[in-house]
Amino acid sequence: MTDTIFFDLDGTLVDSVPGVQYAIQKAWQTIYPGIPCEDIRKLMGPPVREMFRRLAPRADELQLNQLENGFRLAYDSDGWQMTTPYPGVIPALQALQVANVRCLGVTNKPSRPTQRILSHCGFVGFFLAFLSIDSRQPPFTSKAEAVRTLAAQHNINLTTAVLVGDTVEDARTAKDCGMKFVAFQGGYGWDNLLASGDTAQTLVDFGELARLLHKTSLTG
Repeated sequence: MTDTIFFDLDGTLVDSVPGVQYAIQKAWQTIYPGIPCEDIRKLMGPPVREMFRRLAPRADELQLNQLENGFRLAYDSDGWQMTTPYPGVIPALQALQVANVRCLGVTNKPSRPTQRILSHCGFVGFFLAFLSIDSRQPPFTSKAEAVRTLAAQHNINLTTAVLVGDTVEDARTAKDCGMKFVAFQGGYGWDNLLASGDTAQTLVDFGELARLLHKTSLTG
């Protein structure tokens, strides 16, 4: 069994769609009053500015600034509190802790709401570290850079580590860092992962995580 697992946050450990949708709607109505904003579940994963670019491809940089600032105001005050852990995550983390498996995390979500969500969802104490893109200045350029930073800080051999995520970006991060990748089927990016073919190892629910990690295909 691997001794180190990296986790994505949104769409992997937690369902953050209700809070993100709420904050995006609040921001959207300040620029496009009376115009409905589409469901954002399929857009989850990249930074929120990129999500707004996809939602409003004709928006200029000033409008994108307004949308992003409106989102931050709504999400940082209320939206983050709507986040919930996926079923089975807490027991899975408890089991990994008992098995002395090191758990770390990387996310595109800014550090402030990330740390609040980790506490809100009862994750504090299960993770050796959890980095956001803006956990340092200048920010990390990618999740892969954040992973390599954690590996250097904690003497982690990435070739024996696993990354659990739900997006094509997560799959590419694992590949770039020389890690095995496990795709969470319950995440937002599952359809895109299927289309990309990055689903050699999949996790249907967190109840099967420990069993999956014992497979020889994951440990070499």
